[in-house]
Amino acid sequence: SEFKNAISSSALLIIANHEGKIEFMNSNLEKLSQHPYAAKIGKLFTEVATGLRDNWFNTQMWQCMSKGEVWKGELYNIKKDGTKYWTECFVIPITTNEGIISKLVIIQSDITERKHSEELVNESNKHLSEIAWISSHQLRHPVSNLMGLCELLNFPLSEKEEQEVKLSIESELKRLDD
Repeated sequence: SEFKNAISSSALLIIANHEGKIEFMNSNLEKLSQHPYAAKIGKLFTEVATGLRDNWFNTQMWQCMSKGEVWKGELYNIKKDGTKYWTECFVIPITTNEGIISKLVIIQSDITERKHSEELVNESNKHLSEIAWISSHQLRHPVSNLMGLCELLNFPLSEKEEQEVKLSIESELKRLDD
């Protein structure tokens, strides 16, 4: 009882029968999803989390659980009011001695803030990559010019041509310094 209370008070919890129909849903999940407990009893647990509605995904998850293995994943969900949220989800099959699934325990935690932070980091990284590309391009152009101008100094040049090359080198160096 203490174990159930500890998990129920800190996690988003569903207990379902062997078919995946909800027998229990704790108040934490009810509050987060905005789906009333009474309306979900007897429904498939995949109906609480919109991230589980894809047939291929459901098949993969059930194949994993039918082997008696714990399924773990991150699920994209939509609350009753349309607000989006993310959960990390563990679906744990409880099996009989014969290996037949008798219950499913679905334990989730809200990872919306973490996913939001990851999204912000990804956006920042993309922006920084764009800045780095622009900066490297701005650096490569004068360096390329300098290399070409320095190569010209290896050829016989008139005094006037040599002076023009040196002025051009000086101009490119000033561009690099800006």
